[in-house]
Amino acid sequence: MPENQINAYQSDFMREILNLLSINDDEALYDEHVFWRSVATIIAVHTDGSLIDVARTVMNSLTEWDDDYLTEEGDALSNEVYGDLLALVNQATLNGTRPWTSDNGQNPSQDPDLDGDDDQSDESTTQGINQRSTPDVETVLNMVFRGELVVNPEWQRNFVWPLKKQRRFIESVLMRLPIPSVMLFDNGEGTNFVIDGRQRLETLVRFCATPEQRENLTFLGPRFKTFSAQEPGWQQGQDLHEGANKNYAQLPETFRRIILRAPLTLFTFRQMQPRQLYQIFQRYNTGADKLKAAEIRNAVYQASDLHKLLWRVAGESPDRLPYEDNEEEYFAETLRNVMQNKTARYGAYDFLGRVMAFTYLDNNKTVAAATNDFMDQFETSDHESLRKALFRAFEKVLDWYTYPLTTPSQQGQFHNFLGTIQLATTHKALDLIDSGEITEPQVVNAISSGWLSFADETLELKQNSGNFWGRQKIWLDKIKSIDSVEV
Repeated sequence: MPENQINAYQSDFMREILNLLSINDDEALYDEHVFWRSVATIIAVHTDGSLIDVARTVMNSLTEWDDDYLTEEGDALSNEVYGDLLALVNQATLNGTRPWTSDNGQNPSQDPDLDGDDDQSDESTTQGINQRSTPDVETVLNMVFRGELVVNPEWQRNFVWPLKKQRRFIESVLMRLPIPSVMLFDNGEGTNFVIDGRQRLETLVRFCATPEQRENLTFLGPRFKTFSAQEPGWQQGQDLHEGANKNYAQLPETFRRIILRAPLTLFTFRQMQPRQLYQIFQRYNTGADKLKAAEIRNAVYQASDLHKLLWRVAGESPDRLPYEDNEEEYFAETLRNVMQNKTARYGAYDFLGRVMAFTYLDNNKTVAAATNDFMDQFETSDHESLRKALFRAFEKVLDWYTYPLTTPSQQGQFHNFLGTIQLATTHKALDLIDSGEITEPQVVNAISSGWLSFADETLELKQNSGNFWGRQKIWLDKIKSIDSVEV
């Protein structure tokens, strides 16, 4: 990729980095060299030379240059360098070291707050954004049993550790080996949720919970015991032998005390904007079955009334939030019927989020970034108007299109790309009808004469954000330009 040809991935991350560093320079959004020189200025690094030279100097001042920061050809910067730079800047933001400036007298790469290795006490907070604490296992277990700490939030992937790995983890705790840190976020209402570390925490809960405690934690699997006396380390004469083949209640008191007193390092994020929290989830989303953007969004926007609206009308809450009225119930059930198996992993919630973003915004960002922008920018808007406008557009899509939200055939299946175009452009067409710029017969004629060929052309294209934005604009132009017919 030649210098200054910026892809969508890089563009989104450049924008986020510039915002975090308070750099107000439009040219830096579109010129990589200007971007990197601007970052170098903020972090007080003197550098010149080619784009790659500047980027290398900046990254070496913050972390360590990696060969993956260049494309395979070696003549341009890769996506990875922008992702890692955003992570570093975001971490500095969370730790209260934003912005890096020349007057702080520190080299960012030597700032102990940057890497989080400082040995602070439990009261060590950074501007109320995050907190490092080291409670013992017993304290954390009691938080779980009291409902103050949710180890299995619904957006998380399932518990996947096999029995042998659970036993090995309990073994490591009994051997007094350090337990890797756990990431939590506090929703501000007295409840903490696991971001990273579910498998470790749930293993402790599964092993230590009493029968009575397990009744309140219905997600727990069966109780399990430690390794047998045939396992190395647990054999006759070895340190762990007295605890072999025992559940928690059967362990000697000394063994139980070792588990309960084992220290856990918790990093709790709080008082944070949803966009920052979204980045934290992305950063620590390292499991084999990674969270989708909609699952992360469901986690970080929980307190948002706009989220609750989309969550309710999508009909995807495990407890099924009650519908507000018959119109909402009809919308949700009809949509889910059309989507069929595409509702898994918050499919309907994800679809509605992108529809709203592409209806109300025009920023040419990726689907995930645009949807997050919508959630941020429209939180304080009139949600009832948004709801009614969505229902109206949905009703017209069902009325105007022979194949609403699906591929154009009798056996057509739900299609995110086509469905988004239909709903977003229908909303805008209705606005044009209301203003008298076009008529409904004109729209109906455009759809009946042009949609099938347009849909076939669209299906041949890659489903990327550029085409998502571009195709809906092309289709709306076709609707506006066609002559009306007699009805």
